[in-house]
Amino acid sequence: MEKKSVYNLVQWVKRIEREEIVKAIKKYGNKVEDGFEIEFDNDKPIIAIYHNYMPIDAIITSVKVDKDDYVTLLGRDIDGWNESIINTEDVFAGQLEFVTDTIYSKNSN
Repeated sequence: MEKKSVYNLVQWVKRIEREEIVKAIKKYGNKVEDGFEIEFDNDKPIIAIYHNYMPIDAIITSVKVDKDDYVTLLGRDIDGWNESIINTEDVFAGQLEFVTDTIYSKNSN
């Protein structure tokens, strides 16, 4: 049996998640100056991220993809710190899918 690198598998999952969220934002997002953006009104996804090297749950208020397919999220700690930019590198593997699913469920009507 060949040895698998957990790190490489996690990076693979994160890459697939980024590709999927880019597709969703481009399909359903509003065109903005340098890309597409989606704002979440009532049904805001909550995901696990690292903020200042600490694991926390963050409420995502919007997500944006720029012309180079770089994804950024805007969110705040579930306990209430001010909104800040969250890079996908700070999102736990498997968590971006919750944001993607929220985009699709918001637009399934």
